[in-house]
Amino acid sequence: MKRIINRIIAVLFAAGLSLNAMGTEIQQDSTRNYIPFMQIKSAGGTVLPTTPIVRGNKRIPWFNAVSLQYGYASTGRRWQDGVYGMPYMGVGLHLTDFSRNKDIGTPITLYLFYGAELKRLSPKLSIGYEGNLGYSFNWKPYDPALNPENGAIGARWAVFIAVEPHLRWNINPHLDLQAGVMLSHYSNGGTRKPNNGLNMFSPTLSLRYKFRQADRQPWSIEKPPLFKKHFEHDISVTASLRQIMIHSEKSDVRRPLNYNFDVTGLNYNFCIVPNYNYKYGISAHLVYDASSHAEIEVDGDQQSVRLAPFHRRLSLGVAAYGELVAEGFSLFANLGYNVVHNQQDKRFYQIIGLKCYLKENLYGTVGVNASNLSSAKFLFLSLGYTIRSKR
Repeated sequence: MKRIINRIIAVLFAAGLSLNAMGTEIQQDSTRNYIPFMQIKSAGGTVLPTTPIVRGNKRIPWFNAVSLQYGYASTGRRWQDGVYGMPYMGVGLHLTDFSRNKDIGTPITLYLFYGAELKRLSPKLSIGYEGNLGYSFNWKPYDPALNPENGAIGARWAVFIAVEPHLRWNINPHLDLQAGVMLSHYSNGGTRKPNNGLNMFSPTLSLRYKFRQADRQPWSIEKPPLFKKHFEHDISVTASLRQIMIHSEKSDVRRPLNYNFDVTGLNYNFCIVPNYNYKYGISAHLVYDASSHAEIEVDGDQQSVRLAPFHRRLSLGVAAYGELVAEGFSLFANLGYNVVHNQQDKRFYQIIGLKCYLKENLYGTVGVNASNLSSAKFLFLSLGYTIRSKR
């Protein structure tokens, strides 16, 4: 399990290095293309009763959270600012207080954020969005003896994902006031069971201080170069670990099996790239999952696992593919169906993840493979290569 945690930390660390490199570029850039800022955000809402773990008398009626962010905002001096909606990005610290802290914990989250404008309503008013991805700790994980009520989080850590549409008002050249609503999710991606996760909804209110004012207005951005439409072929390899739930010998109740199964994969994407902002196409996924058809015997505290023949651990899926491109990274998703099925999971699967180019054609991804649009099977890392061709 430590390998998965180390992988996630490595991805966040790499992203942090990218941000640091951007900061170095900012300091060296005489054209002052970015504005450093600090922002404080307050959120208060409810944990959605999307699983039995947080329904009825186990419901978590409310939570409070506060975030402190440091980042860089665009000024409008580059054509990229217009293409990607005056983007901003940075790092944040998020503190959450649940009304059920005794068995959930008080998580502390370190995260990366990225946001942009969707629509400018006036010189001082705009509609935008922000996305967060981070690593949280200080949970009180599930324990069958000491903490059996927490079926939401099975580990001491969890991945934090959030999206927030918002309305921003520019009070003066240094201050912005922002109001929005945030949907957020905590989960360990199925790397340790149980993992029902927590889904939350909350209004937000933020105040941003910009350390200097922009010397160019965002509606005067220059036009971008003409985009050349093309095709892309992505080939990547995936690595992960997962755990599964098993049935108790004496009842039909499912319980977690504390055993890590290897998951590896070979993936291919064919993409049509019509403009700067999105890509779409089809994908194929060949997955080796050691948990498929595994025979498990549990006798008290003793357990034995016997893997199935190699061919029974394989699945082959085809999927629709879509990718939203931002500056420096992209968000991708798959909706797929297993033609060759390993029977550990449902045939229909979904993938959502983050993609970042490390070199011109070499990229890395972090994401989650799920079923039923809600049940995470495993968290994964991938390394891939893109081959571009003319249309």
